[in-house]
Amino acid sequence: MKTLKEELSGLSELRERDTSFNDIAEELSKIIELVKQDSDLVSRLSKKNKIIVFKATDTGRTITIELKDGNILGCIGEPSRYDLRFEATESIHLGILSGELDPDAVFFSRKIIVYGPLADAIRLKNILFSKVQSKM
Repeated sequence: MKTLKEELSGLSELRERDTSFNDIAEELSKIIELVKQDSDLVSRLSKKNKIIVFKATDTGRTITIELKDGNILGCIGEPSRYDLRFEATESIHLGILSGELDPDAVFFSRKIIVYGPLADAIRLKNILFSKVQSKM
């Protein structure tokens, strides 16, 4: 499976045409790299193999993150199954991932839909965003 960076490097035409999707992938890549630097965090996240999907409702494009066997991998595309799925417009996804939007406020205003266990979604948000905020 290619990393998001590898996938994006092969999609220069998409990157030139479509900066919001590229920005979402870049933000997810940054988060993945931050998390990978903390072996304890990677171990906690990947203990239970999970597939997390970020789907853009306005464009239909999808980015998938897989937590498996001590690894965190990201790719463009939709898997056949998932454990957590977040659906919102690309601008909402980008706002959350870049820290410009509060994920809780977005959820309670119904601008993002979560499929899967809400407790897992909250736990993931708290772990990932605490790591991201500590590096900013």
